[in-house]
Amino acid sequence: MSKQPQSTSFPSAPPEGLRGFQSDLLRTICSREDSGDERLRIYRYAYRARLRGVLATNHAALIASFELARADVVMEKYIEACPSRHPSLRHFGNELPGFLAALSAAELGHPPAGLAALA
Repeated sequence: MSKQPQSTSFPSAPPEGLRGFQSDLLRTICSREDSGDERLRIYRYAYRARLRGVLATNHAALIASFELARADVVMEKYIEACPSRHPSLRHFGNELPGFLAALSAAELGHPPAGLAALA
């Protein structure tokens, strides 16, 4: 019995249930009268949230060692000091161990000094 190759093509239109949702979403986005500054603020927030998510995922043990509020502060400092310079987020966070090693104990909070090596 020979297997038929599976089709890898994608549908040209979303499933019926999503069409209404997409239309409503697009209508909502287009009807907003936010200024360019407000849109930039929203984009900046979303982008930084994505960068924090990458750090939290790729360096989970390290980030989990901080109190939640301290982890956010450290991640924000890292984002400011070492912004992503590559189109792929795969490389974001590569400089985290060196960055943490350079922070003072007060900036780090409670983690032991050798914890940066886990990153």
